[in-house]
Amino acid sequence: MTYLLRIGGYRRLFTAFPTIRVLHLSTYRTCQNHLEFKAHNESLVDCVQKEQFAAAERLRVHLASAFAPIEPHPVYERAALAQIRRPGKQDLEAFLMWLHLVPDNENPSRVEKGPLTKTRNVLFRTGSPARNLLLITEFSLVCAAKGYGQLVWDDLVFLIGRFQHAQKAVDFFLAFESALLQYYAKYYPGQVEHIVNRQRHLLVMLCCDAGWLEEAVQVVKDSSAYRIKQAGERLIGLLRARGDVASVALVKKCLSKSTSDIDPGNGLQRKPSTVQLFSTSTESREVAHSFYSTRSIIEGSKTLRSRTWIASKLRQVKNLLSQRSLVHFRPPGSELHSIMAHYDACKGYRRGLITLQKRALSASDPCSYTWLCKEMFYLHESRKYADIVALFGLNFRTDFLPPKPWQTVRETAAPSEPSRIAHTVPTKLEILPADAWVVWNALVRLSVFTATPLPVLQTLHHSVVHYSSTLTDRQFRAYPTSYTTVFRSIIWAYGEIGEVDRAVATTRDVNLIGKLHPSNVGLLDELAAVHARSSNVAAATRLLTSLEEIGPRLATYGVMMDAYLHAGLADEALQLERRMKQKCAYVPGVNWRMDATLSKLAALRAEEDALDPELP
Repeated sequence: MTYLLRIGGYRRLFTAFPTIRVLHLSTYRTCQNHLEFKAHNESLVDCVQKEQFAAAERLRVHLASAFAPIEPHPVYERAALAQIRRPGKQDLEAFLMWLHLVPDNENPSRVEKGPLTKTRNVLFRTGSPARNLLLITEFSLVCAAKGYGQLVWDDLVFLIGRFQHAQKAVDFFLAFESALLQYYAKYYPGQVEHIVNRQRHLLVMLCCDAGWLEEAVQVVKDSSAYRIKQAGERLIGLLRARGDVASVALVKKCLSKSTSDIDPGNGLQRKPSTVQLFSTSTESREVAHSFYSTRSIIEGSKTLRSRTWIASKLRQVKNLLSQRSLVHFRPPGSELHSIMAHYDACKGYRRGLITLQKRALSASDPCSYTWLCKEMFYLHESRKYADIVALFGLNFRTDFLPPKPWQTVRETAAPSEPSRIAHTVPTKLEILPADAWVVWNALVRLSVFTATPLPVLQTLHHSVVHYSSTLTDRQFRAYPTSYTTVFRSIIWAYGEIGEVDRAVATTRDVNLIGKLHPSNVGLLDELAAVHARSSNVAAATRLLTSLEEIGPRLATYGVMMDAYLHAGLADEALQLERRMKQKCAYVPGVNWRMDATLSKLAALRAEEDALDPELP
């Protein structure tokens, strides 16, 4: 017996078996509803693909009101973006509803170039993300619940840390952790314990980096059941440096319940681009710097990343160069100097970087500019100033530099690695004022080695003052180093050629051109080092006393001890070490520069003890 049924606009032929004489009405309705819902889902996907977003929104609302199931599809991300791209008419509720229709991630460690990547780029990397914190936080929670937490983690930490109140930021990260755990409990229940320990560890570390020590103590107090010993020990070091004995005791009590430490592992791990959100104290800045300084990699004071990590970063750079999309403000472009440092430190095949450099310089002007600026910064950290001058002269316009000193220094300095200047850009680039400091600094450092250092240095000094006086404060301090480093180099250079009075006068130049800033105290540190290197102990001590009245800083003692050792004044360096330990609470292991200096002093003390064992 044959029945001809019309279902959903299509004619279907059903042949009944002899034992089945009746097609039940309930079965018919179920089949009809299933086919109708399937057709509606196909229509919804088709509307979104054709960018008929208004029709798609009406159909979605209709299906939702009928409690009809909507099958997840990656294309629904486009519909979600359409809800927030209308100026003044952003629909947060519809945006989130469409996002929930994007499929969950099957592999949480692979997120780039997949679903939600375009939305991440629109929200975090275009316009003004700080104005869309509500939108960004809601989007991030959806990402965490769907297994795309790693996609937004780096950008999220930086943004929330800078533009959100401390307690609100901590509450959000706890909500992010909860959403992430829901995903892992659903798909990877065996990893839930590891994930919760890792996220709580990261939260404490981030609070330490941001200077939110009170919030970090509260997080540790609420996390006594988790394995966060390493993060807790770092918090204890910062609290001791601040003199907060009660909080130290509380954290120790909470950590006593933590039986083992945790390795952040893969996934949402802490990367160099997210370490230092901002610092409210000298101690927290030095802690972050000690772990992620490019110079510490170069000088061997930091444990290197694995070769696998370095290779993966180089592949990312290569792919971005092929796409002509390497930029300086997001990874891996933002950490390119660190990648170069790791590559050289692990004795990588030098030709590999040269090949990438050739590709970068021939890709496009933005890619070439990003590569050259990062390479010059890496050379600055490596103290290869002649290479900076050679690389800059071949690839950038030099009309803003004083011609005679530029020519003199360029003729005097010979690059240590000629392979770096084997490739050049087709057309010379114009360097931005915020990046030009590295060239000024290299010229000042090299001027000491010219035949007539004083005239060359004076000309450069006056040119730097004039050039930097026209810059905005943001350009003057575009990086933690920037033009303050140039003035420190000028003070150093005057000290090297014996012009101490000119070095003293230079410390006032930054204030005279209207660039008042707390970081200018670093110029006085350099001046104290100049006095120490010239064996003028009385002047160095007077300046140190005045700096201690402002507030004792480890950086001051560190540069002065290095200067005394450079001048062969070991006794003065040892006395300064004792003075530092009386004035500052120093935690060994968090400042690699200070650790290196104190190691030298310990070696000197051991030599003295060996020569005269009767000394106390």
